[in-house]
Amino acid sequence: MLPWLLMALSVCTRPGTGLPPRTMDSVVQIMEALESTDHGFNGTVPELARALGGCGTPGCRAVLGEPPDVPPAPPTLSHEQWLLFTQLLRHDAAAPERGAVLAPDGSTVALGPLLAGIEVGLKRAAGWPIPTVEPPIDALYAVTITEALGTSFLLARDGDGNRATLGPGGCWDDVDDPQNYTLLGPPSPIPDAIANGAMDGVLLGAHLARAPTPLADLLRGYYGTGNSTEKGRPPSSYRRRDFGVLTGPGKLEEEVAAMLRVLRVLPPTRELLEDVGPEEVVAIARQAAQDFTEVYVECPAIVPRCIWGARPYRGTPRPLTLPLGSVYIHHTFIPSTPCRTFTACARAMRAMQRFHQDTRGWDDIGYSFMVGSDGYLYQGRGWHWVGAHTRGYNSKGYGVGYVGDFSVTLPDPDAIALVRDRLLPCAVRTGRLHRNYTLRGHRQMGHTDCPGNSLFREIETWHGFKPRWTLVHTEPDPMVAIMDWPWSKWTPAQWMPTLMDTSPEGPQP
Repeated sequence: MLPWLLMALSVCTRPGTGLPPRTMDSVVQIMEALESTDHGFNGTVPELARALGGCGTPGCRAVLGEPPDVPPAPPTLSHEQWLLFTQLLRHDAAAPERGAVLAPDGSTVALGPLLAGIEVGLKRAAGWPIPTVEPPIDALYAVTITEALGTSFLLARDGDGNRATLGPGGCWDDVDDPQNYTLLGPPSPIPDAIANGAMDGVLLGAHLARAPTPLADLLRGYYGTGNSTEKGRPPSSYRRRDFGVLTGPGKLEEEVAAMLRVLRVLPPTRELLEDVGPEEVVAIARQAAQDFTEVYVECPAIVPRCIWGARPYRGTPRPLTLPLGSVYIHHTFIPSTPCRTFTACARAMRAMQRFHQDTRGWDDIGYSFMVGSDGYLYQGRGWHWVGAHTRGYNSKGYGVGYVGDFSVTLPDPDAIALVRDRLLPCAVRTGRLHRNYTLRGHRQMGHTDCPGNSLFREIETWHGFKPRWTLVHTEPDPMVAIMDWPWSKWTPAQWMPTLMDTSPEGPQP
C-alpha cells in the first residue's frame, strides 16, 4: 500500500487527469501564487472565489452582493491550478460536496463556505460596508452555515421522514492523490464537507476580523500544510470544540431563524416559505440548530475506514442489536506510542488490521473504535457490527481502544475527553447505547492487564464504571470464571447467554 504522506503532497498531477490533487496543500499553493504579485484581478482572493461561483446562493448574494464577473485566468497560476480552482468553486446545488478538498488532518473541507467566511472577516477588518439585510443577521454565519442549514430542514419538513438533513461523510478515490469524493449515503444540502468548511469559515473569518493575515499563511497554519507528517495536531482538528465555544448556546438557532426570515422576502426563495408561519420558522430553526450541534459539535468526528485505508472485511459481519448495554475500554499496548497525526494514526490502524487478520486470523480489526491522540476517533467495526475485542462479550458492548501503552502514563487529556465527554454521551443520545450503560476495563472481563494501570485508574472515575469479577482464560474452554459474584443467585437464563457468546475471535492482549 502506498504511504499516506498527505502533508508532503506536491502540486504534481496524476497521469491522465492533468490536475493537482484535491488537497488543502494544493489550495495553499494556489493562494500563494495569487497573493505573490498582482494577479490581474481587481479584488481579493475570496472575491475571485465568489466570481467563480463559491457563494452564489440567494442568501449569500444578499449579504455580500452580486459576484464580480469572472476574470481571465490569473497569469501567476498554471493552467492546471486555474482549472482546479474553478472546479472547486463552481456551485452545484445537486452535489455540494464536489467543491471539497482533503486536509492534512484527514478531514474533508468544502471551499465555498470556507472562503465566504474568510471574505466576511476581511471586510470587517477593513471596515468595508457589508450590505444590510432585514431582518438583521450575522453575516459571518449567514454566508457559511445558516442558509444551508435552514434550507435543508425547511425542505425536509414536508417530506416522508427519509430525507437527509445533515451529512453524510464520504470517501476519496485515492488518499495520496485525491481527485474524486463520493458520499457514503443519501446526500443532504449539508454533507460533512460543507459542515467542516462552514465551521472553518466561521472560525477563520472571526480570526481575520481581529487580525488580518495573508490567506496562504492563515490556511497553512490552521491546517498544518507543508510542515511534515509528524508535527502534531493542527488547529483544524479542534474545529468542533472551537466552533461550539465561539457560537455559544442559542446563537445558531437565532441566526437560522433570522436567515429564514430573510429568505422569505428574497424572490428566489419566497415560495419556499409562503406557507410557513412565524412559529414554524422558530421550530425549524430550533431543530436545525439542535441537530447540527449534536452531530458536529457535541459528537466526535469519526474517520471512516475508507479514509484510513482499511482492507475489506473477510466473510460476513454479524449485526449488533442496538442499543447495547456495555462499553469495554482497551489500549493497544503495541503500538505503544500514541499517534498524534492523521498519518501516524492511519498507519497504526492499518498495522493493527494486518495483525488481527493475518496473524490472529480474524475477519477484521477487532475494535469497534480506536482513539487517536490527533483529536479523532477511527472506525473499526463501527456502530453496527459485532467486534472481536472482549471475548464472550463482543455482541454485548462496544470495544473502544486507545492507541498506545498506558500502563504508566495517561492518554492526553483531549483523548480522554474525546471518549468520556463526547463519544459515550453521543452514543446514548443517538440510541446506540443504553442510558444506564456499564463501562469496564478489558482486564475486568479477561486475564489481561489491558487497558494499562494508569488508564484503568482513570476510567474508574468515569460515569457508568462498574466493579466486576475477573475472568481467567483456560484451555480448551476460555470462559471458566473465578469471580466475586454470587453465582448461586443467578438463574440459568441470566448466565447462559453470557457463556454462549464464544466467538472464535477474541481480544488483542
